[in-house]
Amino acid sequence: MKLDYIKRSCKTNRQAILDKALIEELEYLRKKCFPHQKKSFLWEDFEIREKVFDKEDKTDTLGLYVWDEGNLKHIIYITKIYIWGSQKLHQSWQRKIYYNKIKMVIRHELIHCFVKEQWEYKCKRFITDKNVDASPIFLAVLQFVDGYTGHDCYKGYMKTELYKRIQNNEFKTYKKLHDYLADYLWEFTEAIEKIKKISNQDRFIKQEDKNYFTITNEFKFAPRKNGLDKFMEVNYIDVYTKDKETRKQIMINRTWNIGCNIEPKDLIKLYNKKQDCQAQYYNNIKNLIIMPVCANVEDMNAKDIRTISIKNDKNF
Repeated sequence: MKLDYIKRSCKTNRQAILDKALIEELEYLRKKCFPHQKKSFLWEDFEIREKVFDKEDKTDTLGLYVWDEGNLKHIIYITKIYIWGSQKLHQSWQRKIYYNKIKMVIRHELIHCFVKEQWEYKCKRFITDKNVDASPIFLAVLQFVDGYTGHDCYKGYMKTELYKRIQNNEFKTYKKLHDYLADYLWEFTEAIEKIKKISNQDRFIKQEDKNYFTITNEFKFAPRKNGLDKFMEVNYIDVYTKDKETRKQIMINRTWNIGCNIEPKDLIKLYNKKQDCQAQYYNNIKNLIIMPVCANVEDMNAKDIRTISIKNDKNF
């Protein structure tokens, strides 16, 4: 299909351009990652559509990837502006420029699809969102296939050892890159294992600690940022009073976003440094639990326990 000048564009011929560019990019990526192999680049079904991005999407958005969980399908949206440019500009070289821009956006979105299929299930109990824009896994694969991203996080990624290794062409094949990234991800897993759940349960059972606490940490790769970000924290504190004695039960649930220039060896150090920082989204709940005066715990009824809310402070 030639990129002829089209005076009056319609959805059918715009979709034909998207389909053509998608087929070309899928074949390019298949040869780049799986040369001499008769296998598809993606396992799941996929679809490409045009879209006019509005203010809610941010007007500078050029493409969007969505995973349709219900239909198990990748959906890629491409800005309508680029499609118009490949049709309605008068000079053929101008139309070609916009067609190549369409292909680069499609390549970026296809890597979102690819990393979700190839990597999201790996070490999922420890870290998720491996295919988001600031994930080092996503950026490494995108860099390997000569893809492009306009997000600011790429500047931080360029300072990493991972970027330099790929830039120096240390990985001649995707298989070699895959093996390196698998070890890289495992290093994150080993660090997260040490801080995924922190508790004084043993000391509390032995009555060495008067109060009980547990901290549960969930880790995801960051959608945009470079560093380690405490994204959300929910803090429950129950203060118990019985026979003039006060005890506390503290339960803290945190969600952390790991940016693309965080090295696995630095994760625990950064966690210790930032664990007391205020989260972007927080919910602090504190209750006073007044226990009835009973000889045995077995004699207590739920209706006899009084709960008084002391604090309920949240920003979401």
